Amino acid sequence: MLDLTNQQLVSIALIVFPGIFISLMALFLRKRIGFDLIKFGLFLVVVGLVLLVIDDGTVLELITLKSLEASGRAYLAGCMFVFSGVLSELLYGLAQLLGIKFTSGRADKNDP
Repeated sequence: MLDLTNQQLVSIALIVFPGIFISLMALFLRKRIGFDLIKFGLFLVVVGLVLLVIDDGTVLELITLKSLEASGRAYLAGCMFVFSGVLSELLYGLAQLLGIKFTSGRADKNDP
């Protein structure tokens, strides 16, 4: 079994619970924003990795969620947005199978 510290459990909770909330809000608002969330999340993950390189930390600390400095927080937020985007796209696929119509996540002139 995994031996997770309290800090790692809190970090995982900070990824999972907001990710689920954002995905459900996108589903209820019928907005397809999953790919935008994934792009923004990957941007934040890269920022977290760059901050880690500048700060002379180890990547293993960041990936195992043991570092909650600036790089760790950016990485954590990025993971949350990527998780939320993937979950949002999965929910979108399920909703399409059920026949629920969605609009794009962007504010287009053609959106009702």
